[in-house]
Amino acid sequence: MRKIQLLLLGYVLSPVAVFSQLIYSNSFFYYDTLACPFDSSKTIITPKNWYLYQTTDGTWEGPADSTRCISVQPFGSFQQPRVALSQIDPGKPLFLRAKPAEFAALDYFEANQLYNAQISFHVSSNPALPVAGANCVQDLCSGFFVGIAVPGPTRFHTGLLNNTGLPPTYLYRDVVACFPTEYFFEQQLAEFVAKFTFAQGVNLANEFLHLDYASITPGFLQPGLISEVNADIDNYNPASGEYDVNVAEAVTGGGFFFENFLLQYTAPTFPSAQDPSYVVGTVEPNTPDPQVINLVVDPFQTLEIQPFTYLVGASVQGNDTLRHQVNLVNNGGDICLNFVDFVLAGGEEYRHGGGNMSFNNAFFMYAISRRKRTSRTRRRDVALRQ
Repeated sequence: MRKIQLLLLGYVLSPVAVFSQLIYSNSFFYYDTLACPFDSSKTIITPKNWYLYQTTDGTWEGPADSTRCISVQPFGSFQQPRVALSQIDPGKPLFLRAKPAEFAALDYFEANQLYNAQISFHVSSNPALPVAGANCVQDLCSGFFVGIAVPGPTRFHTGLLNNTGLPPTYLYRDVVACFPTEYFFEQQLAEFVAKFTFAQGVNLANEFLHLDYASITPGFLQPGLISEVNADIDNYNPASGEYDVNVAEAVTGGGFFFENFLLQYTAPTFPSAQDPSYVVGTVEPNTPDPQVINLVVDPFQTLEIQPFTYLVGASVQGNDTLRHQVNLVNNGGDICLNFVDFVLAGGEEYRHGGGNMSFNNAFFMYAISRRKRTSRTRRRDVALRQ
């Protein structure tokens, strides 16, 4: 997934549309020297307010493997940390986790915004390259978990390492994922955990993992917020008999006419599967027959979706049992799906005409509910998982 696009146009537009709150950035130049928590006779060096560990069950929050005291060495002209991989059990993932003190003084996230999370590293040679993909414990082989504290259960977003298109001789890797914040005033960075899984049977005796950079940064411009999709005669496409509404036309708040857009949760409840919010598609003027409304993402546009925010059509004129159909159409842009689920309900469709659909959360699920448009409903739910 490419980073959230930044527009130079922002320099000449209203400052209301611009925000630049840096949440977190660390090049690991500073260190802590302390006793190993599992063996006080041993001294270890760690990146300041971070620690390295393995677990007995391979999960980042699982029981620590108390047989390992993992240290780093300041290395190179910038004295950044490298990890001698001879210290670890190569059959288990290695974790790098920030301590709570690292985030204690950080500002809150801006509400209803888009952010990029990133971890950068390199290795000493090809055998030490971490495994990519999701076929591992917790559905993430290598990458990161980012936890956001909200007034409820902590929200976790993930970034997965992707080696596609990179030559095996290239030893530098960046894991980058974008994610949306929610409507809460108080949202704060609570967890940042990097995970590195190595190939089964690999010899890591003389290999090193170099830690380069970690960050949480905002997009430069506020995203356009979409809380409803209204189609009128100007959106009607006579060739298809459907209404095409570009995401920029649907913006109802936030930044206007930019590349980044956010499908917004507006219900006065805590977002959950039990309390979703609906972005409703309407036709103006309303019609007695169901119409098809396409919410279109074009090239160079990115659409993010807040947790538990769904698309649904409004009722047709004079009939509460029939609804218009609202489709999400990717026409060459980027659609980022981060949290637990996204539902297209009531016969709505996802149409892929090009571009990217990125699943930045290994536990993400979206459901497509298809039903006949009559007063008697027959329903078939299809769940697609990454």
